[in-house]
Amino acid sequence: MILRILLFLSCFYSFGQSARLDTDNFTVYIEKGSVVLEYLDENDPVYFNADGSFMQVKGKLVLTEKEFKDMIRRMKKLLKKEEGTFRSSVYDLDKFSFVNDTIYLWAKNRIASFSKEEIKAIEKKFKL
Repeated sequence: MILRILLFLSCFYSFGQSARLDTDNFTVYIEKGSVVLEYLDENDPVYFNADGSFMQVKGKLVLTEKEFKDMIRRMKKLLKKEEGTFRSSVYDLDKFSFVNDTIYLWAKNRIASFSKEEIKAIEKKFKL
């Protein structure tokens, strides 16, 4: 009986867990079967509202799990190169020779950057 209770509680606990990674520059989470990547737009300047409150433009990219895994795989491949580019209908990835450990994501006129360490953290959190 105790074993059944423990099994039930462990299933309930693992079901309630959701994969989410929050950093200063981006957030990755799963919503309705899609992977959502929200990031601070590095292309636009910081804005201040009329009341003086701080506002920064954010980008949002919604991908299927397969698309997300492919994007991370492509980021890792680009990190190994001195410079390179990947283009898709949804997003672009760039690696520039003047920055050794960063990949730039371009989506809907918004730009985000991901360091090698951040890409590893995403892989670890989402078990890629």
